[in-house]
Formats: sequence, structure tokens, C-alpha cells
Amino acid sequence: MRLRRIGPYSDAEREHRLVSLDTMLSLARALEIESFSPSACYLRGELAQRRTKRLPRFYDEHVAAQFDDPANRARLTDPAARIGFLVMRHAGLRISSACSLKLDCLAVDPGGQPWLMYLDHKGDDEDLVPISIEVAATTRLAFSHGVMVEEKKLREWRPKYLIARVDRTDPSKNIVRGFLSYEKLLCHHPELKGQVQFWAFLQPSRQDVAAYRTYLREIRQVALRINKSYGGQGWLPIRLEFGENVRKAMAALRNFDVLLVNPVYDGLNLVVKEEALVNRSDGMIVLSENAGAHEELQPHVLSINPFDIEATSEALYEGLMMGAVERKRRHEAAREVVRTNDIARWITRQVQDIRDLVTVPGFREETG
Repeated sequence: MRLRRIGPYSDAEREHRLVSLDTMLSLARALEIESFSPSACYLRGELAQRRTKRLPRFYDEHVAAQFDDPANRARLTDPAARIGFLVMRHAGLRISSACSLKLDCLAVDPGGQPWLMYLDHKGDDEDLVPISIEVAATTRLAFSHGVMVEEKKLREWRPKYLIARVDRTDPSKNIVRGFLSYEKLLCHHPELKGQVQFWAFLQPSRQDVAAYRTYLREIRQVALRINKSYGGQGWLPIRLEFGENVRKAMAALRNFDVLLVNPVYDGLNLVVKEEALVNRSDGMIVLSENAGAHEELQPHVLSINPFDIEATSEALYEGLMMGAVERKRRHEAAREVVRTNDIARWITRQVQDIRDLVTVPGFREETG
């Protein structure tokens, strides 16, 4: 395949597009994908000024199908690259669109949610869209050596009952109300003293904004007050840690008895879905009804109003005391939901939603 000049691009812009395309072809050759062998596909240093034949707009189906093969994607060691191929395949990107993606088009926000950055040609600007977690990548991380090391450290201090949360210190995450709910639990059930601990592994967020700095200070103050009021004899009710360590976060998700996810309002919240995949303690999820994942997981979690501290406290206790059979049933059902609703299905549903929308009578006239 010989790349010819398309459009009145400057030398710098043409070079950027060549680098992007060359990166994609290098990955394709690494996968040994048919029609992308080094002898059949290469870049020339000289670019002709005029096209004699229109380039294909889409990959051939037999080539695209090879991107879908898990065995081929497994050869890529970078999870972001695997997600990239899935996005290109299932979103139906044209070759020109794929070449327009930046080299850093896949990003992960501080909460661990992956996003795709693409150029909206209609609006001539860049947009971000969330994408679902890749089940295989999450599972591989959960069983990695680094996570096993963190789990060994956890076992050295783990109490009988472990409540956990893994979050950014964003005010919308509702961390303080979560601590206050836990305080209610300790007040109503003093028999749990020394038997339970709330492990909050948090990542400071947007500390250049005054409101976020104030909220982080409030988190520290509330945790300190609860520890002073209820702790003693070497036992701290709340284990508060700050940092950015995906292996430690995964160890927490694999080992909790109850996971508290109580955002005031939130998007998809991938922490919940990751837990359902990797937890090995049949852990229960106490989940805000305002979290995006609640719609899918509602039958299998303990639902709460994020503003109701008393009800959240009761849900925490119910999760800790729930019988083994019911815990296992709920956990396995939640895991199946996440496995079924993977990235491919997510993209398919987005496309179908768009199709349904544009078929509404009068929609095009009203929005045009």
C-alpha cells in the first residue's frame, strides 16, 4: 500500500499523520494480521501530489475480524492498545478517522475510568467519550504479581470485617457522609469494636481548586475525630490512605467484605464493575442509586439514597452480616452482568441509541 497525499496539508501536519499511521501499521504487523505484512504495507518518504485511486474507507471484514480475535489482542502487552483496537473495530472507524486519532487518544481519569479522545469533524473540535472496562485486562491485572504482593501486605493487618472504598477526593464522591454512616454503625453496634475497619484508599483530586482542598481537609478531620472517639488498644476504626497505586487498589477490591460506593451523582463508576469481576470474598456492594452502574447492578447490590446517613449505616451492617449463600448468589450475578456488558456491547448500545434517536419523527428538523 502506498500512501499518497490527501488534501492541502502542511509538511508538519502531513508528518504527524504519517507518524500516526506508521504506529498503527507497526502494531498491526506485530499482530501478524493478514494484508498488513511488511512487504505489503509500508510508508514511503516521498508522497505523490495527486491520487490516482481512492483509498478504502474501511478495513476489509476478514482483516477487521482478526482485530477481534482475543488471541491476537493478547499479543499486545499494553491494555490501552487492546482497547484501541476494540474501539476501532466496534465503532466502525474509517481508516482516515483512525489515522486522525492522536497517539495519546486513550486516557484514564484519576478515578480509573478509560476515555477515548477523538476529533469531531462536524464541530471541528475534540470530544471525550467514556468506554467500558476491558474484562480480560482487568482480570489479568487482578492476578498479577504486583497485586499478589499487595494482598500479602493486606493480610498482615486485615481485620475480621473489612469495609473498603477506592475513590478520588471529589466532593461528589460523598466520602464524608460515608464516614458518618460508618460512625453510626459503630454507635449502634458496639460489638463490632476491634472486629471491623473501614479502609479508604483515596486519590487527592484537583488540589488547585479551593473547594477540593477544603473537602480533602474535611475528610481528614472527620476520620481523625472518629478514630479518636471510637479507637483504642491498637485498633483504628478508619484506615485512611492517600496515593495512586493501581495494584493496592486492586488488592482492596479483591478482599473487602463490603464496598461502599455512595456518590451524590456519578457517571458509570467503573470501580463497582471492577469489583464484581475480581472480588474473591463474595463481597457486598452498598451502591448509591445515583451511580451510573446502579441501573445494571440494582438487583444484586444494596441500594441506598446517598444523602441518607442512617440508611447507609444499616446497609453497611446488612452487608457485613449477610449469609454466605446470599452473598455468593448476589456476587456471581453481578459478575455475570459485567462480563456480559463488556466494551463491545457498550459500543453497540451507543450506536443503537443514536439510530433510535434519529428515527424519531421531526428530530432532524428540530435539531438541524
